[in-house]
Amino acid sequence: MAPDSKAANRWKTAQGGSYLAAAVGSGITGRGAHVLLIDDPHKDRAEANSQTVRDGIWNWYRSTAYTRLMPGGSIVLIQTRWHEDDLAGRLLQAQENGGDRWEVVSLPALAGNSDPLGRASGEALWPAWYPVEALERIRAALTVKAGNLEFVSLYQQEPQAEEGDFFQRGWIRWYPWGRPPENVRVYGASDYAVTSAGGDYTVHLVVGVDEHDDIYVLDLWREQASSDVWVESFLDLVERWKPLQWAEEKGQIEKGVGPFLDQRVRERGIYTYRVQFASAADKPTRAQAIRGRLSMGKVWFPEGAPWTDDLVGELTKFPAGSNDDQVDTLSLIGRMLNEMVGAPAPREPEPEEDCYMRAKRRVMRKNRKPWFVCEGYGRDWRLG
Repeated sequence: MAPDSKAANRWKTAQGGSYLAAAVGSGITGRGAHVLLIDDPHKDRAEANSQTVRDGIWNWYRSTAYTRLMPGGSIVLIQTRWHEDDLAGRLLQAQENGGDRWEVVSLPALAGNSDPLGRASGEALWPAWYPVEALERIRAALTVKAGNLEFVSLYQQEPQAEEGDFFQRGWIRWYPWGRPPENVRVYGASDYAVTSAGGDYTVHLVVGVDEHDDIYVLDLWREQASSDVWVESFLDLVERWKPLQWAEEKGQIEKGVGPFLDQRVRERGIYTYRVQFASAADKPTRAQAIRGRLSMGKVWFPEGAPWTDDLVGELTKFPAGSNDDQVDTLSLIGRMLNEMVGAPAPREPEPEEDCYMRAKRRVMRKNRKPWFVCEGYGRDWRLG
């Protein structure tokens, strides 16, 4: 160390090197970096699950940290993969779009397929300290406390479990695409994007509720579109499906979209009863109602629909996925459960009367002769 190097966050070496430590989001303007080390930009899952925090870290990286890199410099990012849309996730997505090339070193505690160290599937990374039995015990403890997401993030470096955690793939029920039950009452919900750019999608979802209160996903529209496009799509769905009610978030309507939507409703003469819900609590809390119905096997998805795989994939990645607009829309269906009424049970057909009773009824009602030919029997019936 250099004799005058005394600051805790700023070191100098006798050879002229230097080291500066700064918190993520703090200013490092005016200083260059031959090696930029970023360690755990997201301190925990709560931060990683916050869209606002993720956007803030991403903006800090682009506008402050990345611009400090000297020519020929390198960046090393070390982090727990809490979320698919975390800093590492965004950098890897940028790489796919022609951005910087990254070398990924990921060594899970329990080996998967194609392990970089050549381990067999399920083999421990550090068996002297953490053998397979110890890791499985840790997995069981974390699953009891917080679900499988904690183990796969902290120990496996996967932002979500393959089988899903909040929404489990085994809960999904299927019906043939294009052949939903005929006896349903139709409802809908929308998650509106405020802008057409920036990654947010507008989603319209149509469901049917049968006499057993099972929910069938009937139709879905999802697109990064401006309000003039998605308003017309909303009205097209209402015109086609004739829903009894339609759920939407109150805040999205109040941000300027409401008046235009109301105007187009009047101009096209297509109406439905729209129910608005406040954006209270976080997204997992708002999704609890529909999660409960899914866990009971009461939500059916169309097998073979062009949008089903994307919808189910988003469900199983929630809340660690990069997109959750379809989950938000399905959550609105869950929040509308108290407003929804299933279809009435179909009436049983009345038993067919025999020929004698039909003849008797005819004679008694119309005062006709007490003779009646029973078709198909080739004989006469005399009444009375």
